[in-house]
Formats: sequence, C-alpha cells, structure tokens
Amino acid sequence: MIQIFTDTSANLPAAYIQKYSLRVIPLHYSINGVQAEQDPTIDFDGKTYYDAMRNGADVKTSLISTGDFEAAFRKVMEDGEDVLYFSLSK
Repeated sequence: MIQIFTDTSANLPAAYIQKYSLRVIPLHYSINGVQAEQDPTIDFDGKTYYDAMRNGADVKTSLISTGDFEAAFRKVMEDGEDVLYFSLSK
C-alpha cells in the first residue's frame, strides 16, 4: 500500500484530507513574532494570513525540518507501506 503525503502549503481543505486519508506535514510560521503551525485538521484561514501581510505584519515562514520528514515517513515505512510525497515549490 502507498501512503500519500503533502504539507500544509498545499492548502487542501480538511474534508479532502480526511476523505482521501492523506498525511499532511505542518509548516511553521510566525506573524509579528507569534509562532504558529498550520493545523491540517482545520481549513487554512488564508484571508487572515494574507490580510496580515497586506497590513505590513512581519510574516516569516520556515522549511519543514529533515527530522520532521523522517519521523513522519519512518512510521509509515515501518508499518510496511511506501511513501509518495507531493510538494509545492516556486
């Protein structure tokens, strides 16, 4: 069996993630120094996020660490499944 992974930059609706049993690795970001993690179990509030940017907030994003990827993939592979990861890039 193959387990499909993506990360929260895909901005998939939570219902879609649940319907297709996707695994989603969360990205971390901060707005005006307040750390946040996009929760894949709820829909991303893009309006609030992009309004903050438009209004001059200090918005920073970070990459997913290698350790976070390894931990997510390792569990699935130890259970005998393969991993297929879809990523977005600019």
